[in-house]
Amino acid sequence: MNFLVNISCLAITLIVIIGTGVLVSGEDKKCDITEEQAESCGVKMQLLNENVTLPKTDQEILDKCGDINKGIDCFQNYAKNCLDNMSARMMTMIARNGKKLADKVCNSEASRKELIQHFNCWPTAEDLRSINICFDKYIVQMESLATVSNEDRIPITCCSYQMLKSCLKEKGSQKCNKPESVAYIDNMATGVTGELVKFVCGKFKTIDDCKTKMNGDSWKNLQEMVASDDPEVIKSKKKYPTPFTAMREIIKKFRN
Repeated sequence: MNFLVNISCLAITLIVIIGTGVLVSGEDKKCDITEEQAESCGVKMQLLNENVTLPKTDQEILDKCGDINKGIDCFQNYAKNCLDNMSARMMTMIARNGKKLADKVCNSEASRKELIQHFNCWPTAEDLRSINICFDKYIVQMESLATVSNEDRIPITCCSYQMLKSCLKEKGSQKCNKPESVAYIDNMATGVTGELVKFVCGKFKTIDDCKTKMNGDSWKNLQEMVASDDPEVIKSKKKYPTPFTAMREIIKKFRN
């Protein structure tokens, strides 16, 4: 999640950019959740994060799945009662997509067993956590979308996605010698949005496409903002622990 978070955020970003969703008036809402509490809900939705451990038992996965579902329910409540109608629809889609992926992982004993098998390709929890820098870099790039020009938004979104996939493969392979386990993490992180990416990101299907087809200065800036491989440096560039608040600001920016 982070891949439970990031696959949905990519999808929502692309949907918003290509113009779906219309702001409409709605009934009065009673918000009883702060932004900080909503971010805490988002943190619960993350299956792979800086505190991840190597699961050994089915019960460990079930416990984590319970936390994920609590986070999803909390965030849906926040979206429904605390956001304007357009933002609420977009954020509810994020939560629903996260729920679908969580159900796919959590509701089948075979799927939970598969997750345990693949996660334990990494010798230690610290080795598995090293992949998290890829998601942190992606969050930094997503947060930058609210401040870039209209013409750069799709290229940056698409090329950030390609950089995420490249990073997952590179970092994942450093400590895990099973390509299928590295591919499992990649597919969990990016697979759900594959068709949408093909539709919107036709010009930016690979890193090489980004190098040759994206505006030179914009491509350089996109790389430079996440050039460091020091997890603490990248973490310090994040405004928020999850992409949710950044997504809300992006939606507001695109709407104006």
